[in-house]
Amino acid sequence: MVKSFKTFTNPNYTPPKELVENAADWLAKNVVRNNKDHRKAALDLYGGRGSTNAIMKEYARDLVNKILVDGRGEGRNPLEMLKYIGQRILRGDKYKFLNLFILLFS
Repeated sequence: MVKSFKTFTNPNYTPPKELVENAADWLAKNVVRNNKDHRKAALDLYGGRGSTNAIMKEYARDLVNKILVDGRGEGRNPLEMLKYIGQRILRGDKYKFLNLFILLFS
């Protein structure tokens, strides 16, 4: 499983912009919208910059970038990083977040 994720086998891997946008859309709809802490953070950071959907999408892009940076941690166990990202960044205890990783890292 670890070798199937390009970010773990190639630290210089940058996903195509289209994949990042798809991941941001997914995060905005499935994580930011459903988590009051993420919604509040999005409004605090980007509150005066357009519609609620645009604000959530911008915050979701920030989360995608954080995930990409954290996912590339050198010398770390990739599966532990996936667990960390799922629980700490996405704040979920279910495994729906794996859809996002399949989009970003494969």
